[in-house]
Amino acid sequence: MKARSRPCMLPSTTSTTPGRPTTRSLDALLGLFERYGVPVPANPWPGRVERYPTLHDACIAAVAAEMANAALYGRLLASTTRPDILAVFGNLQEASQQRHLRAFQRCVERRG
Repeated sequence: MKARSRPCMLPSTTSTTPGRPTTRSLDALLGLFERYGVPVPANPWPGRVERYPTLHDACIAAVAAEMANAALYGRLLASTTRPDILAVFGNLQEASQQRHLRAFQRCVERRG
């Protein structure tokens, strides 16, 4: 999950431990994998997320990533009618667009 690797894109003085919201999101997705007997794919992102020299640069990249998430969640939500899957993806979409995107935009506005 790319989001779990995102903290690594901050300057090296920042912790790389994912926060509780990222863990909750991952737990919700893992619950769906388990419920439907789908194997959990390997996370291809550790060590591949670009590092940024400043918090401001990282926030600019995070805004772009959250905007890309809007399109991703649109496709995911359109791909199913299962209420449990729609609920999980809907919650993730709301967190991405209403909380994460806004927080990163504020970070950009105050220049880090």
